[in-house]
Amino acid sequence: MLRMLRPHPYSGILLQKEQIHETHTSLIIRRASGGHALEFQKDRQGLFRRGLDTIGPVFSIRLANKPAAVLIDPEYHQTFFMETDKKLSMHKTYQFLTAMFGQVAFAAPPEVYNEQRLILHSPFKHEKMVNYIKVMQIEIQQWLDSLGEQGEFELTSAMNSLVQNVAAHALMGKAFRDQMGREFWDLYLVLGASLDPLMPPNLPLPKFMRRDRAKGKLRTMLRPILAERRLHPENYDDGWPARLRQCPLQRRTTHGR
Repeated sequence: MLRMLRPHPYSGILLQKEQIHETHTSLIIRRASGGHALEFQKDRQGLFRRGLDTIGPVFSIRLANKPAAVLIDPEYHQTFFMETDKKLSMHKTYQFLTAMFGQVAFAAPPEVYNEQRLILHSPFKHEKMVNYIKVMQIEIQQWLDSLGEQGEFELTSAMNSLVQNVAAHALMGKAFRDQMGREFWDLYLVLGASLDPLMPPNLPLPKFMRRDRAKGKLRTMLRPILAERRLHPENYDDGWPARLRQCPLQRRTTHGR
């Protein structure tokens, strides 16, 4: 059980073989027989529960042609978090994200990720996050004001839209939030629906084709916005433009990015 997040009692942390560097780990991985990719996709909680009940809190499963370890206990979770970027490598496991986003953040090699960290972590600094409360208040009040005196609405879709507006406003600024309409988020959902840690990301599957089309449309939507902000940075004092102006990585990195 991952107590810090309070999920289903049989949830766990999954490690793929590629995460582990050529150093020894104190964890003993015991195997569950057979391949588990289909069950992992359809009933992940059931798979973890069966592994816990029959083997214990640390066991291995096989996802397609890759072995993976499942850790179900706060003690083992601590090992996972403490060894990230040490014995455990993020970018090898997150390679399936490169077809969607390129070599950025966790999907990038360590030397590239280290160059990007200043920008990527900037929105989550304490002084920035305190201001997000005000953004939440503005967006929630705006949503409440849009409701009539009575009626019905679909709760899940309404909350999804509200969270999207909060995220866009807080992380990218109000101008970006106002510019991005429903089409932007619909395309973003297409990207999310294509996530698949098991299948090679460049197979000619329908969901990957939809991903590539959505990615192309998103680039078309974002390019003029980025160009205008670069041309007139003085007009934007919130969101990413301000952070990029303050960041020494506005120069090209040693890797040409």
